Amino acid sequence: MAGFTVPAGVNRILIGGSAGSINQVSELLGELEPAKAPPIVLLIHLEGSAQQDRLCEVVSEMLDFSCHIARNGMRLEAGKLYTPLAEYHLLIEPETNTCRLFDDEPYSYSKPSIDLLFSSCVGPEARHTLAILLSGANKDGAQGLADLHAEGAFCAVADPELSLFPTMPASALRLSPGVRVLNPVSLRN
Repeated sequence: MAGFTVPAGVNRILIGGSAGSINQVSELLGELEPAKAPPIVLLIHLEGSAQQDRLCEVVSEMLDFSCHIARNGMRLEAGKLYTPLAEYHLLIEPETNTCRLFDDEPYSYSKPSIDLLFSSCVGPEARHTLAILLSGANKDGAQGLADLHAEGAFCAVADPELSLFPTMPASALRLSPGVRVLNPVSLRN
């Protein structure tokens, strides 16, 4: 994968992944200039709450983006990257670009859930959303990506053949065969 250009009109980027996706995040966002980026929400499944809560620290070491742990009511700002706290699902209120955290049972066997994050932006604001699903060993995110794609969002998946764990992007491609495959990243207008 290589860097990409954000499509015109995108107000938020949602990125989901699991096993094998950290390096993909670095490749994907490594050349994206924070000054030219909308807010980015990054949800990666990591084992244990300590690892999940360290995600922001790890991402800050890899990228030029200012990384923040999402809090209830926090408004997403352009050029910044946000990650959820462990053990909380993260939703985005798309009309206001604000975060909503809630503690509930795992969804799609995951907590936080990529499906819930993606599905929170379904509706009129979907066409202003770019959703990307990376490497992972489960199907979380596939249904949410399909829901967003059906609403006109810009959607893409990592190439399953080049992902360490292809289940997540392959599941998304089965549900939404028309989404773009990132190899190389081809999200140019």
